[in-house]
Amino acid sequence: LDFENIYCVGKRTKRLIEKRIGKVKQVENSAEKLANFLVDNLDEKEVTFFSGNLRREDLPSILEKNGVVLNEVECYKTSLTPRKLDKKYEGLLFFSPSGIESFLKENKSNASVAFCIGDTTGKKAQKYFENVVISKLPTVESVLKSVNEYFQQ
Repeated sequence: LDFENIYCVGKRTKRLIEKRIGKVKQVENSAEKLANFLVDNLDEKEVTFFSGNLRREDLPSILEKNGVVLNEVECYKTSLTPRKLDKKYEGLLFFSPSGIESFLKENKSNASVAFCIGDTTGKKAQKYFENVVISKLPTVESVLKSVNEYFQQ
């Protein structure tokens, strides 16, 4: 693949892209922020959007409302992989809404604290868990930091 300009959401995604494909021109912490950046900064008004089957509407709707032609390529499908946990944990870490769905197929939310990587995952968790902690940044490191801070109180 030979891309002239690559834009993405998330630092981990940026690292993977730069390791395997090429230099990332801009990275944002959310699809909404990336879409707004693109609207304000694109010279060409056409983009190819690589996504999964469970992607949110933020980026496509913002781009389309602003006259950017969107060529979407669904390049992966999310599969749930539920596993029954025999032990009760004080805290559970979630990195996507589908992770919560997968967990709940075989387990109950009980009194565990749900530590979430971002607002979308946090909103999903709030439907099932009484205590939800959303990390300050959408990174694995920030989720781990929120766990440490919570249990050091």
